[in-house]
Parts: sequence; C-alpha cells; structure tokens
Amino acid sequence: MIKKAFISISYCILLSSCIPPETVDEVQIVESMGYDLAEGDKFQTTVAVAIFKPSEGGSEFKSETIDFNGTSRFGSLIDIERSSSKPIARGKMLASLFGEDLAKKGIERVLEKRDPTIGKRMDLCVIEGNVKELLEGDYPLDQTVSRYIKELLNQREKRNLPNTNLHKFMYSYYSKTQDPIMPLLKNIRIK
Repeated sequence: MIKKAFISISYCILLSSCIPPETVDEVQIVESMGYDLAEGDKFQTTVAVAIFKPSEGGSEFKSETIDFNGTSRFGSLIDIERSSSKPIARGKMLASLFGEDLAKKGIERVLEKRDPTIGKRMDLCVIEGNVKELLEGDYPLDQTVSRYIKELLNQREKRNLPNTNLHKFMYSYYSKTQDPIMPLLKNIRIK
C-alpha cells in the first residue's frame, strides 16, 4: 500500500513539472500560415500572428504578418522564429492557406502532415490570388484576419461548403476512394 502511494505521488510530481508555463504575453501565437509560389523552387511563407494588447475595456486583438522565402516549410519556420522577438507558438492555428498557383503545382512540400504541434481541426483553403495580400488586409468587426477567415469558413460549411479541416483532408488524401478537396476563397476588399 505504501509502495503504491509512493509511486502515485512520484508520478504526480514528475508529470506536473514537465512543461514550463507560457503566458500570452511571452509568445507570439500563430493563427494562420499561408504559402505562395515564389521564384524558382522556392515558396513564400506568410504567418499571421495575433498580438494581444490590454486596454481599458478589456484587451485588443491585432494581427501582424511575418514572411520569408524558402525551399522547405521547416526552413521557413526557422527563419521566421529567428526574425521574431518572441518564441512562436503554433498550437492554436486556425487556418492554413495556399495560393492558387502553388495549389496547382501541389502542396505536398508545405502540408503539415505530421506536425504534433498543430491541431487536426485547422481549416485548409486555397486563395485566389496572393495569400500575403489577404493576410495583410483589414477586416470588419475588429477581428484578426485568421478569426475572420475561420468564421467565414464555419458559416459557409453550415450552408454549402464541405468541411475541410486537416484531419478530413489527410484522410481523403491517403484514401484510395476519395479525392481531397479545399474551398477556394477570393480576396474581395470591403470598403
């Protein structure tokens, strides 16, 4: 009995001290990643980062973008980490966006297939035009661009778009009987 109690207490002590806590102010939370085709064999990775600023009535959300050109997804992510003043956290990604030119050539090089830091419910979509321009735009209702895109996709999925999160896309991608699909979004400026 004493041995079981000692083992359970030691498990609790060991498991509670594994991961250092991170607060929102100490990390940059990536909400969206976009990929465009660049010159040669390269592609441009654009990351939309949520910035939280405390204010009198609560907190304000602002979206900033960081971009880099690279030949691999991990190489671009390392460059983005180096240029950022805070560590990048990708666990709350809402959407992964692919430029139409890149999608036509294939997204295998940039698809987050086996990244354990990214949730499987992240939405995927193809953007008509330039992803960087879309992520740098201003959107209504004082939202970040990533939350706007996520809510737009959720609203459309209830009506006429198929649900295409990472999990369902990868299931269809490796299936012998299904074709993977993604919605195609067009960047229309709201004035």
